[in-house]
Amino acid sequence: MKQALSDECIQLVNRGNCFGFIRYVLAIDVIVAHFFTVLSPDITFWHYNGYRFPEAGFFVLSGFLVFLSYHLSPNLKVYFEKRARRLVPAYVTVVLLCVLLGAFITTLSVGEYFGSAHFWKYFFANITLMNFVEPSLPGVFTDSPVAAVNGSLWTIKAEVLLYFTVPVIYFLVQRFGRTRVLVTLFALIAAGFAGCEYLYITTGNGTINMLAHKVLLPFGYFYAGTAILLYLEKFLRKVWWLLAAAVMLFMLRSTSTVLLELAPFSLAVIIGAVGMKCKWLNRLGRHNNITFGMYLYHFPIIQVVGMCGLQHVSLTLSMVVVFAVTITLSLLSWYLLEKPVIEHKRLFEPLRRAAVVKEAGEK
Repeated sequence: MKQALSDECIQLVNRGNCFGFIRYVLAIDVIVAHFFTVLSPDITFWHYNGYRFPEAGFFVLSGFLVFLSYHLSPNLKVYFEKRARRLVPAYVTVVLLCVLLGAFITTLSVGEYFGSAHFWKYFFANITLMNFVEPSLPGVFTDSPVAAVNGSLWTIKAEVLLYFTVPVIYFLVQRFGRTRVLVTLFALIAAGFAGCEYLYITTGNGTINMLAHKVLLPFGYFYAGTAILLYLEKFLRKVWWLLAAAVMLFMLRSTSTVLLELAPFSLAVIIGAVGMKCKWLNRLGRHNNITFGMYLYHFPIIQVVGMCGLQHVSLTLSMVVVFAVTITLSLLSWYLLEKPVIEHKRLFEPLRRAAVVKEAGEK
């Protein structure tokens, strides 16, 4: 069975990129967008094809990097452990911190708060990645324009679901070739999205609308990023022409339904081109990348700032406080929690040894 990624593709990636820097740009964009959504709803911020541009960009990056991670993993167990060690510690921490924060700021008594069925529904829904089931805590942020304690968590369930699809798509690419698999995959995503949109219009069922926008659309962005990786050699040979066309198509996306449907691909081309050709930008994102923490922790911080009414004193001061607290908490999370778990070799070594033994046996 042939390789899904060529040796030339891996060599190109190993020469460097600025995807770490792009993560910071997207994370800052998410924070600013949520800042205005919660603290100044009358100020609109850039939305992209149903939801914000940076969230779509994160899915594109994941499609490129997670597919690459699977290719470089010696076996399935190693791949899933790498994903778990990157995601679970910070995610569980932010859910627990939000629960504890709620106990101090709820309008209920502590006994009523922890004894509420609403509280336990929130806890079990969020700890199991089902944020949409119950995004709010009892008596918490009741005066906010957005009731959700942490409106960023919805993307995590889609991200994890996509992690499980990667081994399947990788196998299919090996078996049937990248072009056939990608064309079929995008056709299924487009058909599924169109079907959900039709059913939503005819029935008004919100669950169907959520499936379309928070599951199927992320699939499109994610595998648009994967497509850039799978065709990386050819992509880089014509990168400047593709980038020029992608920027034009992306800017004109609202003028045509066809261009809107192509927007995930144009966004993937833009991110892929900048990421692979502007390597000098990665001085910021090369080491100790705290963007995952920034993404997870910022929303409840914005909510607390709003609860204190600081935005009525100064929006600028509110923004400074949000970024200062978010970055501080993200740095603490990275150095005290995320990085130690990621780099803890003893957690990983048994699986590596098993892979080596298996390969030696096969030889």
